[in-house]
Amino acid sequence: MSLQEQRLPAPPLIPDVRRDRSPRSHGPDAEAVRTTLDFLGQARRPLFLFGRLSRDERDWDRRVALAERYGALVLSDLKNGAVFPTAHPLHPNPPGIFLPAASAGLIGGADLILSLDWTDLAGTLSAAASHGHPAAGRIISCTSDSALRNGWSKDSFGRDPVDLSVPADPDLLVRALLVPGDPFKPVKPADYDFALEGSHVERWKALQAGTIDAALQMIPYDFMAVEAGFTDLGPVTEEFALNAVCARLPAERAELTPFLRALAEAAQWFRGHVEESAAIAAARTSIEPRYALRACQALAADGVIPPDLRSAPAALAAAAGALRSSGLIPPDGPDPIAAAVDYSYL
Repeated sequence: MSLQEQRLPAPPLIPDVRRDRSPRSHGPDAEAVRTTLDFLGQARRPLFLFGRLSRDERDWDRRVALAERYGALVLSDLKNGAVFPTAHPLHPNPPGIFLPAASAGLIGGADLILSLDWTDLAGTLSAAASHGHPAAGRIISCTSDSALRNGWSKDSFGRDPVDLSVPADPDLLVRALLVPGDPFKPVKPADYDFALEGSHVERWKALQAGTIDAALQMIPYDFMAVEAGFTDLGPVTEEFALNAVCARLPAERAELTPFLRALAEAAQWFRGHVEESAAIAAARTSIEPRYALRACQALAADGVIPPDLRSAPAALAAAAGALRSSGLIPPDGPDPIAAAVDYSYL
């Protein structure tokens, strides 16, 4: 074996990694969650098979909470990392590479099996049957393995004999199952009490203090909230992605217009100097550098800061509609956009 080298005529082109982000995991649909809850409610001897799952401590705690809520016995597997405390009373048998006879008995005796991305579910059920304990109860399988079944390599294992297939992130299914009531029940702004908590910093403090239940969180406080254990209710839609300069009108045009032009130039510079911008933000604020970088990357990529400082009409209309529907501005009052937005200063 030899290694041949030659001098590069120029440095290799490094791709822009901001355009190659990992996709967001997709959760289960509403009907799958409702059916799973219905099956769990009817089960008297549920068994959970915990396979390839998150290493996040909060997801670990949710799995424990789900098993304890339904009194489900749990099996785990040495082919995967630890996903459930093996000393827990609901984990009766030690994990192994191959299915032991004692675990096969649990499969045969369960009236409901919930498989969360278990490795080779079909093979495990076949092994239980070979021990004399074929599965007789309902089976729910939450995995994305079905995406491999048309692949040329045929590495999708055998076909699972399941009653409900949930092609989703299994940890997101666990979260949905733990939400009290119906997590997919349609809601309206009128169903909530709104509170004016001030800036994004004040909203973050209120969330931590428990004085509010949910809030629109400005980047990077949304990242910080998720890592602190708060539930991510989803990204803000494009209609609400806006940024505004607030000034008391009438303003001194000779002072405000040069400021806005300088701000527009800064916005253009920001898009071409994301890492430098993050370093400045981290140095001038209390935000950790990693959060500052994530915030700058997201702001530059998602168009929240428009180059010409003009917010999209749909974003302004959506914001005004939300204020009206929540009762924060009168429904029959004057047009708030016409009263508050003035681009002539640009």
